[in-house]
Amino acid sequence: VLRLAKLVNYKPQRNINSVGLLKIDKVTTTEAVADSDGVSLANANIFWNDNTNPNWYEQFVLVINATLNSTNIFGNPTISGTVNNIHTEIYAMNNTSIPTSVIPFTTTAAGNTLNCELANPSFTPGTTTNLLNAGLFYEQSPNPLNSWNIVYQNDGNGFSSPNTGFFLYFKQGTMQYQDFACNDPIPNRIIDINADNVNQTDVWVQIINNSGLVQSQWTQVPSVTGNNIVYNSISKNVRNIYSVISRNVAGNDQISIRFADGTFGNVPVGIVRVWYRVGNNLTYQITPQDIKNQVFGFGYSDNLNNFWNIAFTTNLQYTITNAQSGETNDQIALAAPQTYYTQDRMVNGEDYNLLPLAEA
Repeated sequence: VLRLAKLVNYKPQRNINSVGLLKIDKVTTTEAVADSDGVSLANANIFWNDNTNPNWYEQFVLVINATLNSTNIFGNPTISGTVNNIHTEIYAMNNTSIPTSVIPFTTTAAGNTLNCELANPSFTPGTTTNLLNAGLFYEQSPNPLNSWNIVYQNDGNGFSSPNTGFFLYFKQGTMQYQDFACNDPIPNRIIDINADNVNQTDVWVQIINNSGLVQSQWTQVPSVTGNNIVYNSISKNVRNIYSVISRNVAGNDQISIRFADGTFGNVPVGIVRVWYRVGNNLTYQITPQDIKNQVFGFGYSDNLNNFWNIAFTTNLQYTITNAQSGETNDQIALAAPQTYYTQDRMVNGEDYNLLPLAEA
């Protein structure tokens, strides 16, 4: 079925993992940060929108600022824009290395135990003047040397709004990787990832050195109709490209990575590391009751290279309903022909695939 779908340029949908934001409701640092009254905040619990503490906002921001890069303190974000019409900013922490580039945790939803992970976010900025250009969150490519990003949002409805405050970004699933030694420049190389339930979007390809440090990050060809490793919408100056091919093995979603031929894109040589996230291939919901008072710890350094620890206590604000299982063979068989006939094949009201070659 997958091979037949490929013939009509249909790309089946693999499972989609839950993704959302956790609001930081409490911060605690080991660093002796002092507020404007000279009160030390070391090991103090600072709550967001704490009506019993008139200095909560100053203290909360001071503790957050202590973890951030010195050029990136609150009010000077690395990225600013809108997501879902909410003003959104990204702030980069001065954190210590996170080897797996994710922070795992578990929760229970609808009787199912879910493996989840904090992921390192960024977003494509939308604009307040163009509501169609809505920003979208996405996960940065895995790199243990990356700064960890914190999200700040403000919907203009006050500090008590669930959409105003600092947030961490999470996804359901388990991040994994496999390394492949590509010693020879083989055109059109295909690498099989023999892992079940690899999800729809979370695939990254890198060239690393013997120490595991990233040497180059490769760009995935979009999984949309009309895009493939030869013909695609990626800039011609970007030659380190690959495409993701869906496979079905014993009813489970698996993938293969296909590289270019050396003419339309570069051929990989060296140690290829493929990161991917494995989901549970279920359709489900995660409610605010499922993720409550979840604590995450980070190590960070100050401007004098002293090392400290901070703990974020987080809560889910809304029910998340974006998880989806992958398409079955029957669904693919139904959707592929329908998609085929909606593609740009009409010439003067006729399908040019059915016209004689000269007329087409």
